[in-house]
Amino acid sequence: MNDRYLKPVSHHLLVLSMLTIAVLSSVFLINRLWSLPLVWLVIPPDTLSLAQMATQLQIVPTMLMAILAGGVLGLASVLLQQLIKNPLVSDTTLSVGAGANMSLLLATLFLPSTAFVFGEFGLCFIGALFSLLLVFLMAKKGGMQANTLVLSGLVVNILFSSVAAFLTVFYSEAALSVMLWGAGSVLQSGYAGVWLLAGVLIFSLCVLMFMYRSLVIVSLDEEQAASLGVPVKAVQGGVLVMAALMVASVVSQLGMLSFVGLGAATLANMLSGSRLAHRLWSGFGYGALLLLIAQNATALLRSQLAFLLPEGVITGIFGSLLIIYLIIKSQKHSLEHSNAKKLLPRKIVWWRYVLLLIAVLMMALLIMPRQSQLGSLLIMNWAFIEEFRLSRTLFAMATGVLLSCAGVILQALTKNSMASPEVLGISSAAALGVVVMFVLAPMMGLAADIGVLIIGGTLGALLVCALLFILAKYLSPVHLLLVGIAISAFTSSILAVIKLAGDMRIQAILSWLAGTTYYASLDSGMWLIFLSVLLFVVAYLITKPLQIISLSDDVATSLGVSLKFYQLVVLTLVALMSSAATLAVGPLSFVGLMIPHLAQSLGAVRLREQLPLAALLGAVMMVLADYLGRYLIFPYEISMGVIASLIGGVYFIYLMMKNR
Repeated sequence: MNDRYLKPVSHHLLVLSMLTIAVLSSVFLINRLWSLPLVWLVIPPDTLSLAQMATQLQIVPTMLMAILAGGVLGLASVLLQQLIKNPLVSDTTLSVGAGANMSLLLATLFLPSTAFVFGEFGLCFIGALFSLLLVFLMAKKGGMQANTLVLSGLVVNILFSSVAAFLTVFYSEAALSVMLWGAGSVLQSGYAGVWLLAGVLIFSLCVLMFMYRSLVIVSLDEEQAASLGVPVKAVQGGVLVMAALMVASVVSQLGMLSFVGLGAATLANMLSGSRLAHRLWSGFGYGALLLLIAQNATALLRSQLAFLLPEGVITGIFGSLLIIYLIIKSQKHSLEHSNAKKLLPRKIVWWRYVLLLIAVLMMALLIMPRQSQLGSLLIMNWAFIEEFRLSRTLFAMATGVLLSCAGVILQALTKNSMASPEVLGISSAAALGVVVMFVLAPMMGLAADIGVLIIGGTLGALLVCALLFILAKYLSPVHLLLVGIAISAFTSSILAVIKLAGDMRIQAILSWLAGTTYYASLDSGMWLIFLSVLLFVVAYLITKPLQIISLSDDVATSLGVSLKFYQLVVLTLVALMSSAATLAVGPLSFVGLMIPHLAQSLGAVRLREQLPLAALLGAVMMVLADYLGRYLIFPYEISMGVIASLIGGVYFIYLMMKNR
């Protein structure tokens, strides 16, 4: 059958299936909560008893809020994708929701009076708009390429998450309350939020009708639109403000709802044809159905679980799975990986970086940043160094080497400058494998020691690596990246569910995986150093064939390079590096993504130079991050991963602003 007939059939079938699930789950949920006639759900609440009024003001507003919020997020993401012509773009990947949430957090902690002036909605709108402008400013320096834009969004997203984690250390109660609220809950107890979202939707639709024709023309060709008298900058700015307004209205009422907008926009783009009007309405409808189904599923699960499960976790799980399925099913190659700016190789003065690492190691081992009980800022007591300093420093250094090298070889093999164990979900899959093995090992009669946990982490990382390498044959690099982001969101959501369960045994392993070297020992530190050196040597031995593969698969094949063999080697290396680093200090963000770029910006363009320089820089960054995390607010401790993300995020933004 012709493809043009298949698309409408699959479209209608999917819509019918989602409608059926949404209606049946809604009816089942209402029957469980409401014993009176259904018509009583819409009568004035003041005619009911107090208990009936409370139930009515929960059921109807919550379902209406799910429909409106999901639809608004879907509509905003379709608009952003239409403007930027990039299927990776959404409120999640451009950090719009994260900016809104961060604005609310900062106002709550430092300027609580602004909540009375601007309100929660106003604060979220300011944060969303600021985040969106920051992402676009960073991407503009890189030519607004597809990878650059999404990379900017990821950088800002990770940076905001790190700032939130950093503030939690200082303002634990207030910050945690905002972060828990921001996890995403659709549950309502009245119509105030519904009226707000309805007003924002009506206003946005009116503005969209006014600028619809101009938006279509600008999306086709900006130069031609300008020659026809269309105010291009005004249209682009209007779309960005409107998207920020819509996302802020949802975040201010419900918190963060991951992947609803991206899932809805992906469905609309794949199944609703090329006309913008069709995709806008489809984006709204798909978003509404996705969030309504997620809300109903969460409400049904709450009665079976002993803990509160927010809808944001459920949307992260189902939304990411939906995106993975749709991308695999479509197998599109239409959007290819855009080439990044070519960097010229420069001479590397190696002794400078070696001396920098030695200096940082000496500082971490010997310098006490404030007067200690030992009576001096300089520690000369070897027993003290061995017990409290050496093991943690070895852990940090090895972790930096492992994650940096994994990022370098992964980017070379996938030919994708945004590939890294953290972004592609490999690190979070390794963390999930460690947690699962920690739970299953006693059931299988095994001790949950470090060897068994490494096996679990390696299996989790290998599974994701294998899936990504298989999909790499059928998907463009940008679509492969989207699958990786979805895998990362899925595994992170599963870990969030496990954490919410409150099992003390699992809490212990999760605190171990929180990005700290607190649990390091000298023996395990020596083993981790040995493993990092061994894996680095293996990676260095394959840099020459990897350099050829990074140019082109056809060139590599014509020169006799075995693609399958080196793919298998890199897959195994990345899995081992990620699982060992994750087991040591958790699924850190930014190191595997940022350090390879940093090494390139310093002139290490060829892999034989990039790999050792990245190893040195990764070791320096992680040792420095661990040291600062231990003593910045001593005697309290900040996670090494948080410090590394803060340092790396700020410096990465600086590099992108400098177009490097």
